[in-house]
Amino acid sequence: MLARVHELTEQPARAASEFSAALELAPNDLGAWLGLARTRLQRGEVSAAEQALARAREGAPEHPQVIELGQRLAPEGDR
Repeated sequence: MLARVHELTEQPARAASEFSAALELAPNDLGAWLGLARTRLQRGEVSAAEQALARAREGAPEHPQVIELGQRLAPEGDR
């Protein structure tokens, strides 16, 4: 929850840290992987965002947020 608060208050570094901590406790948490991907993207860490999104895709490839974030990360020609 704290990670999401940091994300919503535009504190991506803190949010990423909290999402990472949450994933240590619950490594299959889809919401945490998506949050980590979003915050990494917001920080311009595209490769790290792609890695987090890949983990989210493993658990829920058809989830609307997974698809939307995948579209945001896709190269312009692949959209």
